[in-house]
Amino acid sequence: MGAVLTLMILGTLLLFAEVVVPGGVLGTIGVVCFFGAAFAAWKAAGAGLAALVVLAAVLLSMLAVFAWGYVLPKTKFGGKILPKPDVPDAKGGPLDSLLGKECVALTKMLPSGKVKLDGGVFDASCVDGSASEGDLLVVVSADLGELKVRKLSKP
Repeated sequence: MGAVLTLMILGTLLLFAEVVVPGGVLGTIGVVCFFGAAFAAWKAAGAGLAALVVLAAVLLSMLAVFAWGYVLPKTKFGGKILPKPDVPDAKGGPLDSLLGKECVALTKMLPSGKVKLDGGVFDASCVDGSASEGDLLVVVSADLGELKVRKLSKP
């Protein structure tokens, strides 16, 4: 019985260690430990205990996956060891090249509408509150999914 418990604990620890040392080796050894625990339980007490060990192994594996994918990334430790997702940053990114560019309102903007900019049509919001179709506008903010424009001041 001690071997069953030892293999279950070792398998669980190896699955959690897989988070810190990626590559699949530790996780695979952890799963092998679970199979070993099930086999040892079957040899010691029969199929009933082996079934309970398999059920416990499945539940512990699900807990490890939950901790790995949901809990760990939200912790300070997880933020240090897990890679950051590739989310483009609007600051200094390609959208910054749109700042200050002139565009034309294709629709009435109350405050949202469509503008023509560099040959393309974009959804935009007018920070002045409204603009008429055909008004000349200038881009004042360009964030992901949000283009803000202002009426172009006439000299």
